[in-house]
Amino acid sequence: MLIEQRRLVRLGRSTLVVSLPADWVKKKGLKAGDMLTLVINDAFIKIVPSGTPSGSKVVATIEVKERVEGLYRAIIATYIAGADIIKITFEDGQLLFQIMKQVKMAMNNLIGLEIVEQNPNEMVLQVFISGAEQSPKELTKRLIGLLTLMINQVIRGGGEVEYLEELENEVDKLYRLALRTLNTSPEVNVFMVNLLSFLEMTSDSLIPLAQTLDKNNVKEVLDILNIIKETLEFLQKCDEAKKTLGEIDEKIAIVEMGEEELERRRLDEKLKYRILLFLHNLKNALLTLHNMEVNEIVKKTKEKKLIL
Repeated sequence: MLIEQRRLVRLGRSTLVVSLPADWVKKKGLKAGDMLTLVINDAFIKIVPSGTPSGSKVVATIEVKERVEGLYRAIIATYIAGADIIKITFEDGQLLFQIMKQVKMAMNNLIGLEIVEQNPNEMVLQVFISGAEQSPKELTKRLIGLLTLMINQVIRGGGEVEYLEELENEVDKLYRLALRTLNTSPEVNVFMVNLLSFLEMTSDSLIPLAQTLDKNNVKEVLDILNIIKETLEFLQKCDEAKKTLGEIDEKIAIVEMGEEELERRRLDEKLKYRILLFLHNLKNALLTLHNMEVNEIVKKTKEKKLIL
């Protein structure tokens, strides 16, 4: 890391400018007119190139020797890590069919991934979606919207597992894209990563819950399911109208009351466990939202005042 001082220069009546180091500009492949992202903090401003120049795409190579079964997970992890181009190399041509199967499965579970080149011993995948164009908050809202749709289907008694699995797959795709976007951002938002993880676990716990419900026992827990629905709607609207810590605390208290009420009821133990697991993941999402709000107040406001 190099630290140097540069003088502010007045440009016009009210504009102040500072020049960028020529070596840094050249290294990043920047030119006049390119967009820069400013990460603004009370103490400093961080300058980051907004786009990735075509000559500096992140290329990752996965060499397949024996463990073809691990290829799917490797592609998922490489995608989330921010690779723009994923090269898959293999010496044994007889593995091609198995490799293609793993690649197709990954493509079905990732947004923007396509095969662009295929040779006897190499396959090249490319991600055709820019992290800079994706907003983690918007992706999170879309993810919560799918969760709300899923719980609505369960409440109406139309929670067919096959349809719910399709919706859950869409949740997983948004979750991975959001992680990729956060991972390639100038600063990783740990709170947003945690929020996304808890929401994804909430989604995972919904299908087992739906499988334990039928037209008879859904009536026994309808009030709890409505609490879940209202909580998801609250989470989805959080960014539209700024919520106070008191409102978030109130929602956490309602979810905890739902947990206590379930513990008292005489229900099928499997059903009780499934709903409690769902509520637990949902409460963790609310707690993370609470921590995000506190972080915003402490780090980004002059008056560090928490209003409960």
